[in-house]
Amino acid sequence: MTTVETAVLLQQELLEHADAIAKAMNVSRDQVLEIALSEFVHQYQIRQSLSLDNINDAYADAPDPDDIQLLKGMRRLRRQVLENDD
Repeated sequence: MTTVETAVLLQQELLEHADAIAKAMNVSRDQVLEIALSEFVHQYQIRQSLSLDNINDAYADAPDPDDIQLLKGMRRLRRQVLENDD
């Protein structure tokens, strides 16, 4: 993967935490920031894939005939179970 150089403005306290983590992990500050950003992007992508719009899109179509038959059978079985419990 190609790397690029960039400059970012960070709160001093955040940078100090990153430096402390880098020292504890025996890695560079750049590596800590790269790991953190990579994890943030990964979590963001997961949240996007689980967004309400995506879920609604997945369930937007009507149930197919097999699903309808399965639901009818499940309702019939439930009714029988409830009637036998009395």
